[in-house]
Amino acid sequence: ARDELRSCCICLEDGVRLDEGLECGRLNGPPHFVCRLCLEKHVEVSVRLELRVRQTNEGRVGCPGRPCDALFYPDVDLARHLSAAVFHSYTQSRLDLLEQRRAAELEGEMQMRLEAELRRLQALDEQQRHVRAVRNHIVEEILTLKCPRCGQAFLDFVGCFALQCSRCPCGFCAWCGVDSGGSNAHEHVRNCREKP
Repeated sequence: ARDELRSCCICLEDGVRLDEGLECGRLNGPPHFVCRLCLEKHVEVSVRLELRVRQTNEGRVGCPGRPCDALFYPDVDLARHLSAAVFHSYTQSRLDLLEQRRAAELEGEMQMRLEAELRRLQALDEQQRHVRAVRNHIVEEILTLKCPRCGQAFLDFVGCFALQCSRCPCGFCAWCGVDSGGSNAHEHVRNCREKP
């Protein structure tokens, strides 16, 4: 079967060995054959099509022969017949589409959650809103450890209690939260009254 000869449906070259290209899985009629060089060009063009066109077929590459009812070329066949560089651009294009689709799904989920939370907040009475505001103040202003200068929150630290903000040049004490006035809080930490 490897020695069988085919004619490329793109460049129309005759006498191309079957293992020098790829046949589609056409159901109604003889399969279309594409030589390796034309297949590479076809895939290179396909991965650069408009985003909406690539999204409709999930970035997969179909047979260029017309008319053709074949499904898209299987990735394993493309991997076998394309150069490493072209196959990499093909898989990268598909991964980009999957990432974009997932990002859109996550954005939709976040929008639904936001709308549900807004509806829930709108259903609260005045006293419930006040309780919620006080709770948020306690969490945000009292329980959240943050830079005294710019308000950048921090979760944790390791080692020395003389901290430096990751956003601004503030040095402050982890014991009491006081701004050292500069970028180095070591002197204050040595003498801090809150230190056990």
